[in-house]
Amino acid sequence: MLHLIKGLDHPREAALVASMLADRKRVFVDLLGWDVPHDGAIERDEFDHDDSEYLIFARGDDHIASVRLLRTDRRHLLGSVFPELCEGDVPGGPDIREISRFCISPRHRGEVRLQARRLLATALTEYALLNGLSAYTAVAHVSRMSNLFATGWRIRSLGLPDMGADHPAAALMIEIDSATPHLLQRSGRYEHQPLHFAMAA
Repeated sequence: MLHLIKGLDHPREAALVASMLADRKRVFVDLLGWDVPHDGAIERDEFDHDDSEYLIFARGDDHIASVRLLRTDRRHLLGSVFPELCEGDVPGGPDIREISRFCISPRHRGEVRLQARRLLATALTEYALLNGLSAYTAVAHVSRMSNLFATGWRIRSLGLPDMGADHPAAALMIEIDSATPHLLQRSGRYEHQPLHFAMAA
C-alpha cells in the first residue's frame, strides 16, 4: 500500500513511521556512512517536521520504501545546507518541492525493490500533477543518478557535482507536466497504486 503522511505525529501510523526511520538509519548511517543525526536505532533530522510530507510504500506496518518532500519556499536541504551545488540561484517556490531521504529498505530484495522504484516514481509524478507542482529539486549522490535518469523524468542539472566531497553529490531539477506519465510509461517505470492518506488522530 502507498501512504501519504504529513508530519510524523500520527498515532495510528506510529509503527509504520518507526519502521521507516529505522530503515533510514540502516541505509544512510550503516550502509552509506552519512554523518546525520541518529540515536542508534532511527535516523531523523531537523527537516522531519510538521510540514514535511512522506510517500511510503509498505506492507502493513512494514516499511519497504519512502521519500520525504519538503516545501522549497521554506527552509530545505538544497537551499539551506547545499546551496553551493547550484551554479545560480537555488530554485524554489510554492510549486516546487524538494525530494530527500529516498530510501529503499535493505531488508527487501529483487522485484520488491524494482516495484518500489516504480511506485514511488509514479506517486511523485501524480502527487505533483494533483497539487499543481511544476518540478522537484533533489540532491543526489552521483552513484544514484543513473537510476533517476532511467525513470524517464526530464531531469536538468543545476550545477556540477562536488567530486571532492566524502559523498559526491549533485543538485538536480525534475520537471513535471502532463506529459510526464507518458514518459514513465515509455520507460517501463509507471505503476499506479491508490494512496492512503494518513489522518490526524
